Amino acid sequence: MDYKTLKSVLAPCISDHAQELEAARKTVEAQRTQGPFDKRVVTVLNNLLKTLEVSESFKRIIRNILAQEEYFCDTSVHHTSKAQQLKQILDDNGFLENNKQYNLSTLQTYVENILTKQLLEINIKIEENQRILHNIEASKPSGGPKAPVKPRYTKYLFIENERVKYTIRYASIVEILKIGKGVAEKNLTSKAVPYSKVSGMNRRNVMKRVTDYKIQKNQPLNNYNLTLPNTVEKMFAVITRRDSYLNIFFVDNILYTDPVEAQDMGGYAKTFEGNYKTIEV
Repeated sequence: MDYKTLKSVLAPCISDHAQELEAARKTVEAQRTQGPFDKRVVTVLNNLLKTLEVSESFKRIIRNILAQEEYFCDTSVHHTSKAQQLKQILDDNGFLENNKQYNLSTLQTYVENILTKQLLEINIKIEENQRILHNIEASKPSGGPKAPVKPRYTKYLFIENERVKYTIRYASIVEILKIGKGVAEKNLTSKAVPYSKVSGMNRRNVMKRVTDYKIQKNQPLNNYNLTLPNTVEKMFAVITRRDSYLNIFFVDNILYTDPVEAQDMGGYAKTFEGNYKTIEV
């Protein structure tokens, strides 16, 4: 792809005006209103400036993407690594890729991001209050009401299997792999899969090594998919370790290779977006 042409064409459209917008917003807010009409004009201008601030965030995403020109053009970098880098840029800026609701209403997405941030702040304050209550209860004589239980958080890997989102505890993962269509098809019915059949030549298939545990070339991996329905094409695999055994789980998609912290509810992970069943591989 010709990134230089994209840069030259998009440059006039994505220039940074964040500071000018901030100055304009402060000037509008500082205006002395002399009646209801003036107040209405100020309100309208403030709302429009907020919309322009949203536009600035979109322009920043484009600038960040184009800034990775050399990395995205490097043929020695695997396309899955490039995809992860692009996803990181989009995630860092709250961009909901392939989301129809996002395309229908950018303002709604902007509001949703603000609400999510506020909910996180509220959740932090709730936890702080719970700690205060716990300290108060701990100082009371025994026999009184028990202190609230502090939520337990765990790091998870979010995956998709048979088009349903699940989580796997990150602490149990050894490696995350990107595999070809033929690899999954040939091994889905095998009770045990030799590591060399999924790691590929020069270990290019390995997207991320989570631990320093070294898997031997012909080490058998217990196939978790053996008793599961496998109707959707499997493009990724997760290798986990339980005691001295290694297991492999072929999945449709890996949402993000880095760990995501969520509230550990035992059989499922609780997030602001919803609850996701935890698979013990």
